[in-house]
Amino acid sequence: SNLATIYAGKEWNTENVTISDGMFYKCTSLVGGMSTTFDPDHTNAEYARYDHGYDEPGYLTGVFTLTLPEDVTTTAAATLTHNGVNYYKAGSDITLSYNGTPPENMRFYHFTVGGEPIDGDTFAMPFADAEIGVELQARYTFDSTTGVLALIWGEFNKDNKWGNDVNKNYVTSITATDEVSFTGDCTELFWDFTNCTSMDLSNVNTDSLTNAMMMFENCQNL
Repeated sequence: SNLATIYAGKEWNTENVTISDGMFYKCTSLVGGMSTTFDPDHTNAEYARYDHGYDEPGYLTGVFTLTLPEDVTTTAAATLTHNGVNYYKAGSDITLSYNGTPPENMRFYHFTVGGEPIDGDTFAMPFADAEIGVELQARYTFDSTTGVLALIWGEFNKDNKWGNDVNKNYVTSITATDEVSFTGDCTELFWDFTNCTSMDLSNVNTDSLTNAMMMFENCQNL
Protein backbone atom coordinates (compact mmCIF):
# COMPACT_ATOMS: atom_id res chain seq x y z
CA SER A 1 0.00 0.00 0.00
CA ASN A 2 3.00 2.34 0.32
CA LEU A 3 4.46 1.55 -3.10
CA ALA A 4 4.64 4.87 -4.94
CA THR A 5 6.73 4.34 -8.09
CA ILE A 6 7.44 1.53 -10.54
CA TYR A 7 10.31 2.18 -12.96
CA ALA A 8 10.30 0.14 -16.14
CA GLY A 9 12.66 -0.24 -19.09
CA LYS A 10 11.96 -0.33 -22.80
CA GLU A 11 11.66 -4.13 -22.82
CA TRP A 12 8.53 -3.97 -20.65
CA ASN A 13 5.33 -5.20 -22.30
CA THR A 14 2.24 -7.17 -21.34
CA GLU A 15 1.41 -8.56 -24.77
CA ASN A 16 1.28 -12.15 -23.50
CA VAL A 17 -0.58 -11.44 -20.27
CA THR A 18 -4.03 -13.03 -20.37
CA ILE A 19 -4.88 -13.11 -16.65
CA SER A 20 -4.20 -10.00 -14.56
CA ASP A 21 -7.12 -9.48 -12.19
CA GLY A 22 -5.94 -7.58 -9.11
CA MET A 23 -2.44 -7.00 -10.50
CA PHE A 24 -2.28 -3.68 -8.64
CA TYR A 25 -4.71 -4.60 -5.87
CA LYS A 26 -4.48 -2.19 -2.91
CA CYS A 27 -1.49 -0.33 -4.36
CA THR A 28 -3.27 2.81 -3.23
CA SER A 29 -0.19 5.09 -3.16
CA LEU A 30 0.93 4.26 -6.69
CA VAL A 31 1.52 7.21 -9.02
CA GLY A 32 2.51 6.93 -12.68
CA GLY A 33 5.29 8.94 -14.26
CA MET A 34 2.88 11.60 -15.54
CA SER A 35 0.95 11.80 -12.24
CA THR A 36 -1.76 9.21 -12.87
CA THR A 37 -2.97 8.12 -9.44
CA PHE A 38 -4.30 4.76 -8.31
CA ASP A 39 -7.83 3.95 -9.44
CA PRO A 40 -9.58 0.99 -7.73
CA ASP A 41 -11.50 0.42 -10.97
CA HIS A 42 -8.23 -0.23 -12.82
CA THR A 43 -6.18 -2.87 -11.04
CA ASN A 44 -5.45 -5.21 -13.95
CA ALA A 45 -2.86 -5.06 -16.73
CA GLU A 46 -4.69 -2.30 -18.60
CA TYR A 47 -2.68 0.29 -16.63
CA ALA A 48 0.51 -1.78 -16.55
CA ARG A 49 2.09 0.58 -19.05
CA TYR A 50 4.08 3.80 -19.13
CA ASP A 51 2.00 6.70 -17.96
CA HIS A 52 1.22 9.13 -20.79
CA GLY A 53 -1.13 11.23 -18.72
CA TYR A 54 -4.79 11.86 -19.42
CA ASP A 55 -4.78 10.45 -22.96
CA GLU A 56 -3.18 7.15 -21.99
CA PRO A 57 -2.97 6.71 -18.23
CA GLY A 58 -0.69 4.10 -16.72
CA TYR A 59 0.99 3.17 -13.46
CA LEU A 60 4.57 2.87 -14.72
CA THR A 61 7.30 5.49 -14.81
CA GLY A 62 9.60 5.58 -17.81
CA VAL A 63 12.93 7.38 -17.61
CA PHE A 64 15.38 8.91 -20.06
CA THR A 65 19.13 9.11 -19.81
CA LEU A 66 20.94 12.40 -19.51
CA THR A 67 24.74 12.37 -19.60
CA LEU A 68 26.07 15.84 -18.89
CA PRO A 69 29.36 17.35 -20.05
CA GLU A 70 31.59 18.50 -17.21
CA ASP A 71 30.66 22.16 -17.64
CA VAL A 72 26.90 21.56 -17.64
CA THR A 73 24.83 20.81 -14.55
CA THR A 74 21.13 20.28 -13.93
CA THR A 75 18.99 21.61 -11.13
CA ALA A 76 16.73 18.55 -11.22
CA ALA A 77 17.68 15.55 -9.11
CA ALA A 78 18.11 12.36 -11.11
CA THR A 79 15.37 9.79 -10.62
CA LEU A 80 18.10 7.18 -10.26
CA THR A 81 21.73 6.67 -11.19
CA HIS A 82 23.39 3.60 -12.66
CA ASN A 83 27.03 3.24 -13.69
CA GLY A 84 27.51 6.99 -13.55
CA VAL A 85 24.57 7.74 -15.88
CA ASN A 86 21.66 9.82 -14.60
CA TYR A 87 18.10 8.75 -15.41
CA TYR A 88 15.29 11.32 -15.34
CA LYS A 89 11.56 10.81 -15.38
CA ALA A 90 10.05 11.13 -18.84
CA GLY A 91 7.91 14.24 -19.03
CA SER A 92 10.14 16.15 -16.62
CA ASP A 93 11.13 19.78 -17.04
CA ILE A 94 14.91 19.89 -16.83
CA THR A 95 16.90 23.08 -16.30
CA LEU A 96 20.53 23.00 -17.37
CA SER A 97 23.21 25.44 -16.30
CA TYR A 98 26.45 26.14 -18.15
CA ASN A 99 29.33 26.63 -15.72
CA GLY A 100 31.76 28.13 -18.20
CA THR A 101 31.35 30.81 -20.84
CA PRO A 102 28.95 29.45 -23.46
CA PRO A 103 29.78 30.08 -27.11
CA GLU A 104 27.63 32.86 -28.54
CA ASN A 105 24.22 31.60 -29.72
CA MET A 106 25.36 28.04 -29.07
CA ARG A 107 24.61 27.59 -25.41
CA PHE A 108 24.15 23.84 -25.47
CA TYR A 109 25.33 23.23 -29.00
CA HIS A 110 27.13 20.05 -27.95
CA PHE A 111 24.13 18.51 -26.26
CA THR A 112 21.13 16.77 -27.83
CA VAL A 113 17.99 15.03 -26.60
CA GLY A 114 16.05 12.80 -28.96
CA GLY A 115 18.41 13.83 -31.74
CA GLU A 116 17.47 17.52 -31.42
CA PRO A 117 20.01 20.04 -30.07
CA ILE A 118 19.10 21.79 -26.84
CA ASP A 119 18.82 25.46 -27.60
CA GLY A 120 18.16 27.03 -24.20
CA ASP A 121 18.68 26.25 -20.56
CA THR A 122 15.25 24.68 -19.91
CA PHE A 123 13.53 21.92 -21.82
CA ALA A 124 10.69 19.48 -21.28
CA MET A 125 11.29 15.85 -22.14
CA PRO A 126 8.31 14.54 -24.15
CA PHE A 127 7.63 10.91 -23.48
CA ALA A 128 7.88 9.99 -27.16
CA ASP A 129 11.50 11.17 -27.25
CA ALA A 130 12.49 9.39 -24.08
CA GLU A 131 15.36 6.96 -24.27
CA ILE A 132 13.98 4.37 -21.88
CA GLY A 133 16.75 2.61 -20.00
CA VAL A 134 17.01 -1.14 -20.37
CA GLU A 135 18.94 -1.78 -17.17
CA LEU A 136 17.25 0.12 -14.37
CA GLN A 137 18.60 -1.70 -11.33
CA ALA A 138 20.12 1.30 -9.58
CA ARG A 139 23.56 0.68 -8.19
CA TYR A 140 23.35 3.89 -6.18
CA THR A 141 21.47 7.16 -5.99
CA PHE A 142 22.76 10.51 -4.85
CA ASP A 143 20.61 13.43 -3.74
CA SER A 144 22.76 16.55 -3.95
CA THR A 145 20.11 18.52 -2.05
CA THR A 146 20.16 16.36 1.08
CA GLY A 147 23.65 14.93 0.59
CA VAL A 148 22.42 11.34 0.95
CA LEU A 149 24.36 8.71 -1.00
CA ALA A 150 22.27 5.52 -1.07
CA LEU A 151 23.98 2.27 -2.09
CA ILE A 152 21.25 0.16 -3.63
CA TRP A 153 22.73 -2.96 -5.19
CA GLY A 154 25.96 -4.57 -6.27
CA GLU A 155 29.57 -5.21 -5.30
CA PHE A 156 31.44 -2.07 -4.37
CA ASN A 157 35.23 -1.71 -4.36
CA LYS A 158 37.85 0.84 -5.38
CA ASP A 159 37.27 0.13 -9.08
CA ASN A 160 33.51 -0.34 -9.01
CA LYS A 161 31.72 2.46 -7.21
CA TRP A 162 29.93 5.75 -7.86
CA GLY A 163 30.57 8.10 -10.78
CA ASN A 164 31.52 11.77 -10.95
CA ASP A 165 27.92 12.78 -10.24
CA VAL A 166 28.77 12.13 -6.57
CA ASN A 167 30.73 15.04 -5.12
CA LYS A 168 32.56 13.81 -2.01
CA ASN A 169 32.31 17.21 -0.32
CA TYR A 170 28.51 17.23 -0.67
CA VAL A 171 27.92 13.79 0.85
CA THR A 172 26.55 14.12 4.39
CA SER A 173 25.34 10.55 5.00
CA ILE A 174 25.47 7.10 3.41
CA THR A 175 22.95 4.29 3.55
CA ALA A 176 23.07 0.77 2.09
CA THR A 177 20.60 -2.04 1.47
CA ASP A 178 21.13 -5.74 2.11
CA GLU A 179 21.81 -6.13 -1.63
CA VAL A 180 25.15 -4.39 -1.24
CA SER A 181 28.55 -5.95 -0.56
CA PHE A 182 32.09 -4.62 -0.20
CA THR A 183 34.36 -7.01 -2.10
CA GLY A 184 38.06 -7.39 -2.77
CA ASP A 185 40.19 -4.26 -2.72
CA CYS A 186 38.30 -1.39 -1.08
CA THR A 187 41.34 0.83 -0.59
CA GLU A 188 40.25 4.46 0.00
CA LEU A 189 36.64 3.58 -0.84
CA PHE A 190 35.30 6.44 1.29
CA TRP A 191 38.46 8.53 1.22
CA ASP A 192 37.93 12.28 1.70
CA PHE A 193 34.22 12.12 2.56
CA THR A 194 35.05 14.99 4.87
CA ASN A 195 31.49 16.20 5.54
CA CYS A 196 29.88 12.80 5.98
CA THR A 197 28.58 12.47 9.55
CA SER A 198 26.95 9.03 9.41
CA MET A 199 27.08 5.78 7.48
CA ASP A 200 24.50 3.05 7.96
CA LEU A 201 26.35 -0.02 6.70
CA SER A 202 24.54 -2.46 8.96
CA ASN A 203 23.16 -4.46 6.02
CA VAL A 204 26.36 -4.66 3.96
CA ASN A 205 28.03 -8.03 3.35
CA THR A 206 31.81 -7.89 3.86
CA ASP A 207 32.65 -11.61 3.58
CA SER A 208 34.69 -10.98 0.41
CA LEU A 209 36.44 -7.81 1.59
CA THR A 210 40.23 -8.34 1.41
CA ASN A 211 41.81 -4.88 1.53
CA ALA A 212 40.44 -2.09 3.73
CA MET A 213 43.53 0.11 3.70
CA MET A 214 42.60 3.77 4.32
CA MET A 215 38.99 2.84 3.57
CA PHE A 216 37.69 5.69 5.76
CA GLU A 217 40.66 8.03 5.47
CA ASN A 218 39.84 11.73 6.09
CA CYS A 219 36.31 10.97 7.28
CA GLN A 220 36.91 13.21 10.27
CA ASN A 221 33.25 14.16 10.85
CA LEU A 222 31.94 10.62 11.23
